[in-house]
Amino acid sequence: MERFVVGAERDQTTLFPPYLEDRIAEDNPLRVVDAFAASRGTQTEKWLRDRGA
Repeated sequence: MERFVVGAERDQTTLFPPYLEDRIAEDNPLRVVDAFAASRGTQTEKWLRDRGA
């Protein structure tokens, strides 16, 4: 029994660039949403940790 498939292509193409942030303009409103979500994320993590969840 072979361990690997011989001759199978192992390269993958990606739909997005490695960092999607590289494709979003600095003045895009999405940056505001991202900043808000990031600020809420740390508060949510602290709240969950304090609750013992």
